[in-house]
Amino acid sequence: MSSSKTIRESFGLESHLPVAEVPLLYGAELEIESIASFGKVDTSLWNITEDGSLRNSGRELISVPLTKDVLIGEFKKVHQTLKYIGNQPEKAFSDRTSVHIHINCLDVQETTVRNIVLWYALYESVFFKFCAPAREHNIHCVCLHQTSLPAYYRRALREMHKQWSKYTALNLLPLSKYGTLEFRHLQGTNDVTLFSQWLTIIERLFSLGRSTTLTEQIVSSEEEILKYFDVLFKDTLVYKQRSVFLQDIKNSIIDLKLSFV
Repeated sequence: MSSSKTIRESFGLESHLPVAEVPLLYGAELEIESIASFGKVDTSLWNITEDGSLRNSGRELISVPLTKDVLIGEFKKVHQTLKYIGNQPEKAFSDRTSVHIHINCLDVQETTVRNIVLWYALYESVFFKFCAPAREHNIHCVCLHQTSLPAYYRRALREMHKQWSKYTALNLLPLSKYGTLEFRHLQGTNDVTLFSQWLTIIERLFSLGRSTTLTEQIVSSEEEILKYFDVLFKDTLVYKQRSVFLQDIKNSIIDLKLSFV
């Protein structure tokens, strides 16, 4: 199962991005409806495209790869400069809209990316606590534990990738095209605090996956699970879930225990 190949090497990817594991780079896809005008959106950083699933002059804004702080700043600028139809921003973020985040894994080893996926799988229900309740039942960001994919957790990353679905909340398929993992959970929003904290927990997940291997001993220990909950979610909007979240992740714990058998 071990592999020394990076994602770039494994999938034969060429990229203008330099060979480097840090700093972590993000790409954002923002879906917004009811747009009257874009004002001064920086088109060197954002590609504005039409999306047939969006209504009322809806558009998707796709960023170039950016560091977290720059992306947060650009997210804020986008929503400050947009003008909404009828001056009603609340209509810009229907259930049809979402925010997708890609993280650059080009020069990360396959085994590390697989470990990131497993750590995510353990706490997936907590990730969804950041999102509007409807997102957990959205057919375009399906929870892993609601699919057959946990049966492949024990496999090497390339084997997992072959079985993956585009519409899972954590999407592995972009690894072979862009060298990224995609997080599809978040609803359409102009909330800078929510967006910033979402990037922070993704950053923490990435760091945890690189530094600590998820083991059977960890998933079998309530104390360890709580410890790493703190690593990922302390000082975020969902930290208040700490006392009750273990019930929410019980199916994920079972799935991961079976992957060690």
